[in-house]
Amino acid sequence: GFFYNEYSLTGSKNSKFKRNYFSESNARKIDSIRLMIEEWYQNNYINEEEYYILISSLIEATTKVSNTSGTYGAFLKFDDYRKNKPLMLEPIEFIKSEYEHSVYCEDIFQIINKIHGDILYLDPPYNNRQYPPYYHILETVTLYDNPAIYGKTGRRPYKDKISPFCIKKSVSYALERLIDEADFDHIFLSYNTDGLLSKLEIKDTLSKYGPVSVFRQSYRRYKSNSNGIPKKNKLKELIFYVKKKS
Repeated sequence: GFFYNEYSLTGSKNSKFKRNYFSESNARKIDSIRLMIEEWYQNNYINEEEYYILISSLIEATTKVSNTSGTYGAFLKFDDYRKNKPLMLEPIEFIKSEYEHSVYCEDIFQIINKIHGDILYLDPPYNNRQYPPYYHILETVTLYDNPAIYGKTGRRPYKDKISPFCIKKSVSYALERLIDEADFDHIFLSYNTDGLLSKLEIKDTLSKYGPVSVFRQSYRRYKSNSNGIPKKNKLKELIFYVKKKS
């Protein structure tokens, strides 16, 4: 299967790039389980809800045996202990609630005009690292579409998923457009002091729509993103709040 051939050392040994994301046995399990889920769905043995529940279980199981530091931008040069743990498929935990929920899997600008409410919490990317390369493995588990992967880390093509929030020349416009189109009374924005936009730039943008408050908290820098910066230069998480004028 795809994961064995592309993301295990044994399967990719004759390829240009030898990728060490999973053990041979776990890569085979991922392929087998994902193919069976697809077969059940295509033959109407399970419905759409059951289909995605099973894929969710497989995603959870995959994350527990991957030879990575957390995200999937690259595999580790050595074998982490998790790599050789046997992949175990477990039920997804459901939290009972009296409320109805809606979940969207769309670009924020495709849904911002479809939704409204009291409180909007935004947690956009803050630096120039696009998200898709860091989660490509999980996307392939979900879609299992035999993508034309490339490079040492076997990334999926992602030009159609570029976020304007990760590009210096477009992030300011993207933020202002989002706030402008949001039909919410109270808007919270999570950002940090290591972002493309400065605190002042964000505050100036938000102040066009109402009074702004800023809350700060020390935050541990992600280990692979320390960039050699001394610990004394601590990262700060910033929460911006704006009460949008009616």
